[in-house]
Parts: sequence; C-alpha cells; structure tokens
Amino acid sequence: MLISFEQLPNAAKIWIYQSKRPFSNAEKVWLNDILTSFVGEWTAHDQSLEAGFQIVLDHFIVLGVNQNHHAASGCSIDKSVHVMQTIGKKLDVDLFDRFNIAYFDAQKQIKTADKHTFQSLIDDKSVDLQTIVVNNLILTKGDLSEQWIVAAEKSWHKRVFRFSINA
Repeated sequence: MLISFEQLPNAAKIWIYQSKRPFSNAEKVWLNDILTSFVGEWTAHDQSLEAGFQIVLDHFIVLGVNQNHHAASGCSIDKSVHVMQTIGKKLDVDLFDRFNIAYFDAQKQIKTADKHTFQSLIDDKSVDLQTIVVNNLILTKGDLSEQWIVAAEKSWHKRVFRFSINA
C-alpha cells in the first residue's frame, strides 16, 4: 500500500539507491510513475507492504517500508532490486555501485566520485574529514535526518579511506 514517504515512521526500513549523475526532470517524472506503481503493488507473502519512496537531491531513490505493518521478506526485497535494475538499464545508470561516493564540494554542490578518485581528492586535500558526504549505509528513515548527510569524520568514509592526520 503506497503511502507518502513522510507518513512512514522513523523506524521504517529504507534502501538508498544512488546515481552518479543527476536525474533529469523528465526522468524524475518517469521514476515517479514507475515507483508509484511498484510501491503501490509491493507485497511480501501476499500481504501489502506499507511503503513509500522519494527522489532526493536528483541523485537518490529512497524506498521505505513500515516493518511494523508487515515486514519486507527476501522475495519482496528481490522484487525491489529487480525494479531498480530495470530503472538502471532504462536510464543507463548503475544504482548498485556502493563505491560511487557522493559528497558536497566547497560550493555545496553534490558531486560523485569512484573510490580511487575520492582517495585522490583526499590525498590532494580537496576532501578532508570535514567534507560533507552522503552515508548510504543508514538503515532507517529516522537516520536520514541525523546520519545520512554528515561530515566524513562521522561516517564509514573515515574507516575506509586514508585521510591525512592533519586534515
């Protein structure tokens, strides 16, 4: 059962899919149609899921399920993965590249980089522990407001990348 993303409880399970490039306005209209249809019919063990979605910052698709209403199952998650694969093929974007790093530049514009380029940006001090990054590993809707867009020092980026101790 489709509900607005805002209506989902903060404990709702979320999945974040990121594109290296921004979605165009026409793509966002198409995405809205596809995701509205999918989420409206999304089930687990023949039970409707109370679910919603949002497209954020032109790069991110966030799906959410109220696990208190009915939990997503392996098969229902597989269905969502299939939809995201279909979207990726149609729009020619990889929504499953977990090392597609999103961050904000000095002008507060969202940028993306692969893991090697991101490390190079750290090495040349274009990116440091204070750089605002996007932490797509969060698990709940409530995490979006506190742990999604944070300084690198407060994210998994600090553990994975080699930041200068003088950063």
